[in-house]
Amino acid sequence: MTEFVLFAILLSGVAAALLVSPLLRRARPSATRAEFDLAVFRDQLAEIERDKERGLLDPKQADAARLEVERRILAADDDAERAARPSGKGRWAVVTAASGAPIAAALVYLTLGATGMPDAPLASRPLSPEAAGRPSAEARLREQIPDLDAAVVRLEERLRREPEDQRGWLMLGRTYMVMERYDDAAAAFARANAIDGDPQTATEEAEALILANGSTVPPLALKILGEVLAQDPREPRARYYIAVAKAQGGDLKGAVQEWTDLVALAPADAEWLPMVQEQIAEAVKQLGVKPDSFAPSAGARALLQGTPAPAATAPAAPGLPAGQEEMIRGMVSRLETRLQENPNDAEGWRMLARSYEVMGETAKADAARAKADALAKGAPAAAPAPMSAPTAPAPSVPALPAGQEEMILGMVARLEARLKENPNDADGWRMLARSYEVLGQADKAKDARAKADALSGKR
Repeated sequence: MTEFVLFAILLSGVAAALLVSPLLRRARPSATRAEFDLAVFRDQLAEIERDKERGLLDPKQADAARLEVERRILAADDDAERAARPSGKGRWAVVTAASGAPIAAALVYLTLGATGMPDAPLASRPLSPEAAGRPSAEARLREQIPDLDAAVVRLEERLRREPEDQRGWLMLGRTYMVMERYDDAAAAFARANAIDGDPQTATEEAEALILANGSTVPPLALKILGEVLAQDPREPRARYYIAVAKAQGGDLKGAVQEWTDLVALAPADAEWLPMVQEQIAEAVKQLGVKPDSFAPSAGARALLQGTPAPAATAPAAPGLPAGQEEMIRGMVSRLETRLQENPNDAEGWRMLARSYEVMGETAKADAARAKADALAKGAPAAAPAPMSAPTAPAPSVPALPAGQEEMILGMVARLEARLKENPNDADGWRMLARSYEVLGQADKAKDARAKADALSGKR
């Protein structure tokens, strides 16, 4: 067990370092690798203490892990200077978590295109690491762990034997993120979230879904992020991605308001704070307004004062903070329009059903799913009636990347195919059940869980 714990910390630490290192890199060429290593190692020590307090590591495992990290600290350069923050000028970057790893307080900046602003400088994407002459995160991870594929296989095998190991699923998801296997990462994070969910784990699942969807925030990720903020209204990654969703929906003012609240709630020494402030400055320039046009919202001010946020004037959909229902309605409106043009699109009807479920409109979800089932049996479907107008008009939403509606089902389809080849995989059936639950397919989830229980000998 100790050997695995040490390997786990090394793998998790290296993965986090590779995700975060471009952001902590000094703008001057005098920066050293040691200065970054030291920051990573210090955060690893802090994480070991947190995991010990949470019961994820027993005292013996914690001591062994601490000794290994301290050995690495002694090997680093004690005189390294702290790296300066990058300016990030002229980039439209997205703040995401360091995929949860040892640097829990740092945020990684990943690029998400803002489809609502095609002509704006903010919508431009920087070169990939390879195009810029720098190795990718995966390439650098393989430098640190040459037998990465074998290491991942060993971790996967271990999780098949110990499927309730939440830390293992988190580690696997974070490693998949570095390897850009975003669908697999989302499934791993969903598994960790099902075992012992918390806002941080749920946010990582949402991040993986966003990246798997070509960096556009899909409704399922938005729903998860809304649930995260309901539990932890200060969670910075959730706030940031909700702002990104608004920007991608054409609501740049709403995005700036979210970022303004994020800055107001952020610790003064947050590593990512300057980048968010620069993005706000660029966005208000894009809007042609003064920077002081935006101030923290009433909800943010209430959080700063330690009082509950004021109630929304209009109720949002179940599980969604106020303001998000309108954004999701825009997505649904676009999908309804498309189905009016092509009412025989079974997958479109299924996507519409899931979207209605996100909004809590069960009757409409059942009707849409019935049309999808009818199409699967060969019967033509009628076009949908326009959705009832919300209290406030829904914003127009630009076209999303092709294939978004198939993204959520894609992971499930691959898992279903794998279970056809190996129907005796109890853990696979449990994962499939969890995936069906996420999709709102209760009957299928029940059947999959029954198969898992039967294989495990449960009655």
